[in-house]
Amino acid sequence: METAAGEHSVVFDGSGLATGVYLVSLQSGDGVSSEKCILVR
Repeated sequence: METAAGEHSVVFDGSGLATGVYLVSLQSGDGVSSEKCILVR
């Protein structure tokens, strides 16, 4: 799926996930960016 250039947002529903550290990746035409996210309940 292609999306036009610009600012975008995503709604994340972690209700089915356990507390912990997760790796989130964003892939674009130029490469991949990854960040650690901490989910705390």
